[in-house]
Amino acid sequence: MTELLANLAAREQTLYSYTISLVGTLESKNKQLEEAGIFAAYDELYAEYLAACQRAVEEPLKLELLKRLTFLSWYSLLEPSFLTGIGALSVDGIFTTYGLLDAHLREHQPDNELRWMLSFYSSWDYILLHFSEPRLPTLTAFVKAVDSTVYHVPERQLPQHAMDNRGQMGIYWQSMRVEVE
Repeated sequence: MTELLANLAAREQTLYSYTISLVGTLESKNKQLEEAGIFAAYDELYAEYLAACQRAVEEPLKLELLKRLTFLSWYSLLEPSFLTGIGALSVDGIFTTYGLLDAHLREHQPDNELRWMLSFYSSWDYILLHFSEPRLPTLTAFVKAVDSTVYHVPERQLPQHAMDNRGQMGIYWQSMRVEVE
């Protein structure tokens, strides 16, 4: 893992650790997150992921950044902020992320990991299609082709620690039990 990825993952871990340490009602947690600058810090972190992805030349680095961006874009709209620490991300940033994803799908076969991740996210097609239709035809076609009645997660099939140090994306997928025990 590059120093860049390690740094971004560590910053995500810090923000997430603060978020899950909070107690109180959802309203009070949201207020605490806002006042502590967690939402702003996550928006800044997202922007850094996006800028790094746009600058990346090495395909493995670009793909990893794209996976994290795609996850954060999807997750920020799926789960409430008081659970994730992720506030309202930039709509332009989400459109840009999905544009990069559309280009990747058009130019490359998605690796197995991106395929099952994106297939899982596509079960909430209304989240992705809101951003992809009609401007991103390759992503739109991928989402619409997914059979949402099939569970696309490789439960307990990945090697242990495959999701370590991958920010909230890794934390989420570990909670979904994708790694062997």
